[in-house]
Amino acid sequence: MDDNASSHRGGIVNNFIEEKGVIRLDWPPHSPDLNIIENLWSYVQDVLYQIRDRLHSPEDTWREADRIWHEITLAYIQKLYDSIPSRINKVLHNRGGPVTN
Repeated sequence: MDDNASSHRGGIVNNFIEEKGVIRLDWPPHSPDLNIIENLWSYVQDVLYQIRDRLHSPEDTWREADRIWHEITLAYIQKLYDSIPSRINKVLHNRGGPVTN
């Protein structure tokens, strides 16, 4: 399963999937993503954007991304986890449509 992002549909990916006989699940484009990992990646990206003037190389970016990732608190992760039932209810209410915070 993938979210129809262009990176999941590139030639090399499609070739690999075809070679391995992977069957893709039908998944609507722009579907709500309830996986909390997406929120964590977004958090890291937002912090990186805030400090972008200090990032002068890919190594700087990776180092800072690693630092940010390891500073995410368990309380923040727990908050995201606890929000899942509410988000599911919003998806159901919106009949699968986008969920806004």
